[in-house]
Amino acid sequence: MSRGELKLRRMNVRIAKYKDIWRLMRIVLLFVLLVLLSGATVHTEAAELEGSWWYQAPEEQPAHLPGDLPADMAVWPGKWKSFDFPQSPALQKGQQTVWLMTMVSPVSPQSNILLFETTNQAVRVWLGKQLIYEQGDFSNEHFDEGKRLNVVPLPELSAETPLVFELYSDSSNHLGRFNMLFLDTETAQIQRFFFYDIPIVLAFPITVMMMLIVCYYYQYNPHGWKKLYIYIFLFLLVFSAWLISASNVKDLFIRGHVFWWYMLSILAYLLPLSANMILYELLKRKPYAHMGYIVFANAWLFVLAMAGEIMGYHTMNIFMAAYYPLIAVGEGLAFLWCIRAFRDGDELCRAVLVPTAAFTFFGVIDGLSGHFYLLPWRTFTTPIAIYAFMYFVIEILRQQLCDERELAMRTAGLEYEAVMAAQRSSLDALTGCWNRSKLNTLLATAISRSRQTERDFTVLLLDIDHFKQVNDRYGHDAGDAVLKGFAAVIRQLLGNDGQCIRWGGEEFLVLVSENTLAAEELAEQLREQVESSNIAGHEITCSIGAAYWHGKKDTPDALFKRVDRALYAAKEAGRNQVRFADPEW
Repeated sequence: MSRGELKLRRMNVRIAKYKDIWRLMRIVLLFVLLVLLSGATVHTEAAELEGSWWYQAPEEQPAHLPGDLPADMAVWPGKWKSFDFPQSPALQKGQQTVWLMTMVSPVSPQSNILLFETTNQAVRVWLGKQLIYEQGDFSNEHFDEGKRLNVVPLPELSAETPLVFELYSDSSNHLGRFNMLFLDTETAQIQRFFFYDIPIVLAFPITVMMMLIVCYYYQYNPHGWKKLYIYIFLFLLVFSAWLISASNVKDLFIRGHVFWWYMLSILAYLLPLSANMILYELLKRKPYAHMGYIVFANAWLFVLAMAGEIMGYHTMNIFMAAYYPLIAVGEGLAFLWCIRAFRDGDELCRAVLVPTAAFTFFGVIDGLSGHFYLLPWRTFTTPIAIYAFMYFVIEILRQQLCDERELAMRTAGLEYEAVMAAQRSSLDALTGCWNRSKLNTLLATAISRSRQTERDFTVLLLDIDHFKQVNDRYGHDAGDAVLKGFAAVIRQLLGNDGQCIRWGGEEFLVLVSENTLAAEELAEQLREQVESSNIAGHEITCSIGAAYWHGKKDTPDALFKRVDRALYAAKEAGRNQVRFADPEW
């Protein structure tokens, strides 16, 4: 089997594995869908605090000791204004402090765990006039507070009691908003804690798996795909780091909410930038596509946001107002360019349409819910889009395997043609037997096999009797027909037991790797078969000389001299004879 055929067989095996991976991916997608649907069903009845809510929004941060409730806060209802929770209260731009209040009825000892999440807010919690929780710095900070999950056990209540939250933030965008707020049992809160991470938990192993696959296939990619694989790997690396930063479970193992908040913000800016590098690589040769401008806009928005954040202007959060519109416009244009490229026959641009649409859609959804608070849920949906990206990666691998299989087929075809050309150069054009140029190779093989097996071989030299008379009487065309028919009779009788070489003119040489008795029988069978056959309308005979290989002490020249003398002896004996060389020759 040639190297091309072997490579082609390996390609077929890898394509079969690809089909198995595709079936597995469909099973995984079905499993994810079932998990999400079952999780959504289980948690539809959330123990969220949905009673009446009131708020106060002082123009300045009041001065009071951390453990004391301000005097005007004790007045009920006093200056309190109602609002529709979970919507935020109506605050003026630049507001930094707000108090929120609701009434809490006596709860069972098992349902006394208050769970809420804040973003960039310092918080104090009073139950009645008792300060039960405080977290964050109530001063103008250079850095954001980050996203924090707060768990507060409530003391036992004997009557309905005000639950007061004092919230402080440098950014009025997040002030007075809770990402989640539940009062429930400890077990239910732990379940809810992990439930919010289900999309992340399902997406992370898939992301890591694709990173490993991309690294593995990097060494097999066709010329020109190296940059594409690098950009895919970088995007998956950024996305996996973003998943870790966005998860709640990480807080159980690694503390540092400010660090994780900035990691989440930085990676959020890098996600579209790294994703658009993939699109840039796919569309860079399309004259109608201008992905370079979109990549440039993403990069500059990130640079400006980082520079402003370092100077203390909280621009990482402020520039999100431009970040999401840029995603919608930029990825929308990229989507249209990919459609046009697909219509021009680019299959990879067709495959990338699915993840482009998925990441854009879910990214905007997360922006509307997490930053603009326009949607009610607070679970990240962007991780779900990784399954659409998996489809894109598998399509790339499938395309690569198909290209490699086509290359292997071409290689196998070229190797086959080369083998056939070499074989044709070693064949006699008239009779189809090997010519004398092939004799050295065949003889060397026979000698090597004889030394390994310690079994001698035999050389037969056949000569058509009175062949010159056929040419003279019937012409050279008839002579050629006799030579072809004679060679066919010999090769048919030999089968796989010997090699037939046209020695020259009407002489043919046969190599037989058999013992003495078999060689004698074969030589006689050849003579009888020729004599009994009507070859091209002529009855002809042949004379055969034979000689054995004498092992290490023998040489090719001595062997051919012996077989030539044996043929001469057969002719001297009256032709149509078989004569073996005398061992003493």
